[in-house]
Amino acid sequence: MATPSAEPNGLREVAPTPDGWRQFEKDRPPIAVQLPPVPARITRDTVRNICRLLGLDPRDVRDISLGIAEMTATLYLKSPDGHKIRYGDGPATTVVTIPID
Repeated sequence: MATPSAEPNGLREVAPTPDGWRQFEKDRPPIAVQLPPVPARITRDTVRNICRLLGLDPRDVRDISLGIAEMTATLYLKSPDGHKIRYGDGPATTVVTIPID
């Protein structure tokens, strides 16, 4: 239920949402917020392990983007004998999108 009065943090709740989020409007200047914990760095071994867990050979992966509904990977293209292919000044790549169930 929406509350008509201002809350102490400078935000006023407008209405609850069906998906469990709370909708707010700003009625004062912005407040300080805190980010969830984020690692300072990720090791290459961790990235390789992530690729393997996703069923990808780390040597074939140029880039991975993970979203809520899909994962997108940029993969190096290889010749039939397994050698990476160059295209112009860089490697030949393809982008694949894999839905997340």
